[in-house]
Amino acid sequence: MLRASALFIVLFISLIIGVLCSALIYSAYLYQTQVYTHIIHNKLEANTHSAINFLFSQKGEVANDSLDLFGEEQDSVSIRNMVWGVYDVAVVTAHAGKYKSVKHLMYGYKSDSLSNLSIYLTNQQKPLSISGNTSIKGVAYLPESGVQASYIDEQNYEGTVLVDGLIKKSGYSLPSLDTLMIDKLEKLILNAEHDSLFDLDEKDTLYRSFSEGTFFISAKEAIHIDHKVLSGNIMVHSNTAVYISSNNSLSDIIVAAPAIVVENGFVGNLQLFVKDSLIIGSNCEFKYPSVAGLIKSNFKSKQSFITIGDHTSFQGLVFSYQKVKDVKETLVTTGKGAYIEGQIYVDGFLDLKQNVYGSVYCNRLMLKTNSGIYDNTLLNVTIDHSKLSRYYIGSSLLASKNKKSIIKWLN
Repeated sequence: MLRASALFIVLFISLIIGVLCSALIYSAYLYQTQVYTHIIHNKLEANTHSAINFLFSQKGEVANDSLDLFGEEQDSVSIRNMVWGVYDVAVVTAHAGKYKSVKHLMYGYKSDSLSNLSIYLTNQQKPLSISGNTSIKGVAYLPESGVQASYIDEQNYEGTVLVDGLIKKSGYSLPSLDTLMIDKLEKLILNAEHDSLFDLDEKDTLYRSFSEGTFFISAKEAIHIDHKVLSGNIMVHSNTAVYISSNNSLSDIIVAAPAIVVENGFVGNLQLFVKDSLIIGSNCEFKYPSVAGLIKSNFKSKQSFITIGDHTSFQGLVFSYQKVKDVKETLVTTGKGAYIEGQIYVDGFLDLKQNVYGSVYCNRLMLKTNSGIYDNTLLNVTIDHSKLSRYYIGSSLLASKNKKSIIKWLN
């Protein structure tokens, strides 16, 4: 009996030791696997950032292609570019066996010397008149006749200097926009290309990754966006009009139509493109990087316009462009009590009542008050380029294409 018990005890101890050894071996294997996976992920992260640096080092567009980063056939990455409104989106993927790392980013271009200014008012042989509590800070491109203090609406000019910055002579036309991008935007407004269609009434929430194809929400009749959460690679297009309620949550999407109306109190960031009219209500907040664009492509009996309501803040780019010239030049009107941080480019008339932290470009300034309409006049407005965030990145539509930079990371 004693010998049988001893044998049983030995077998039991051997089993315990075997289990412990197996557990230790398996733990070591798991640890090595985790270490290897961690090293691979770190390498993939480094490779994606190297690919982004490569993308930014190239001038102009980079062809969608796979790259061997270091020529050793070990670090494979792919870069896929797409134009998204006035900005660019890149999807960068690094591969290593079954592992991969994917980065989505929106990028633009840093300002050059001609976009690093406070105001550019074309030379129409009329001086810039300023009155009330008006302040211009930064480089100012003005007509040959210069700038003068004026008495408007019973208000004298309250400042001590007319322009706090260098004054240069402007040309007879505005700095040119990227006409290739204008053509793409015009095609987008007039006739979107539909890879797939989505009924806006089917879902309240829709997110679309930029790794996937663009999701189109399209209709010949008017579209009403109400109580929706839309984000990412989504384009809304109507042949007539789009109405956007304030109870939506919209991020990074594009909306294109002949006419767009945004309800009072809307908050979000998106790109809006029209050919006839864009009405943005009061007390709205357009977060960076937002775009409000108007492209006039033919002669019209009515004036094409953008209106931004009172107490509305806008971070990004507001622009109008005329492919044809007639007496009905485009008109951009801004309300009182808020600010625009970024760039305003108006190929036509600008009625400016909001403060601008950034740059203003326009053919003519038009001030409409209760007492009358004044030409090339600013009243109680601040234009201050120094208050523009140093992290602001512009679009290739206007800014230099020499220095690419990340605007934001996308999901």
